[in-house]
Amino acid sequence: MKFRYFISIVAVAMSFSDNIYAREGEDQYLSLQTEIEDYIDKSRAEVGVAVIIGDKDTVVVNNGRYPMNSVLKLYQLLPTARALSERHILLDSVVSVSRGDLDPDTWSSMLNDYPADTVIETTYRKLMEYAVGQSDNNACDVLFDRVCPIAEVVAFWRGKGIDDFSICWNEAEMHANPSLSNDNWTTPLAAAEVIAYMMPYSLYSSDYNTSQVSGFLTGCLTGVNRIPKPLARSGAIIAHKTGTGFNDADGFPTGINDVAYIILPDGRHYTLAVFVKSSRRDIKGTEQIIADISEIVYRYCL
Repeated sequence: MKFRYFISIVAVAMSFSDNIYAREGEDQYLSLQTEIEDYIDKSRAEVGVAVIIGDKDTVVVNNGRYPMNSVLKLYQLLPTARALSERHILLDSVVSVSRGDLDPDTWSSMLNDYPADTVIETTYRKLMEYAVGQSDNNACDVLFDRVCPIAEVVAFWRGKGIDDFSICWNEAEMHANPSLSNDNWTTPLAAAEVIAYMMPYSLYSSDYNTSQVSGFLTGCLTGVNRIPKPLARSGAIIAHKTGTGFNDADGFPTGINDVAYIILPDGRHYTLAVFVKSSRRDIKGTEQIIADISEIVYRYCL
């Protein structure tokens, strides 16, 4: 379903967001925070959560520093689209990528799609689809190298007043030394603020490249059992980006994340970021933690 169809609905919802989510006293928001806290206390995991209801009201639980992992690609997306536009390069422009410049041992659906090509002929659009939709590590690093370096990504978000994050390393560097993943960190609230800025920016943008950003996020194919799981039959539109870290020494997952901008069928919207730094459950159980928190927030926002 095309996002443009919802622009008028979203515009109305956003213009009345203060009223839409108005509650009788702050205790209503406290009840959401308390329910999330109570759930996390029983989860056997270290979890941070940020919720932005409409454009204003925020609930935060355990807003510390969490490894980004592939949420890195969320931060990368809009600055990269803008950088292409500033160079007068369209997303559909062809780009050649040498197979020898890519890491064959990292997660990369692009390599699987071009198994025999020594030079991969693709487009910037496809690289973004790989990076965001399929969390392709090689595509991410090609965009860092060819379009928008890490320093420019950081400067972009600093310029928007979002400071509680750090990006130091690309995917190849983290793959070579997993401990470096801890240097790429964000607070849940900062990640929520990034996608809360990015989605309306894209929806209302008159620039072709940046107007496509929302579609990359709604086309995300990873993490269906995380934030999207309880919303599967709700009719909501979910724009999101996941991150997944390495297992710890005991084989338990770390750095299991999801950040989403959700538009309900009536046009109301909210943003949810859930970061699981460590867990004493397997990956299925850890993803269920995120899904359960998503359901708590969804029920509150109905």
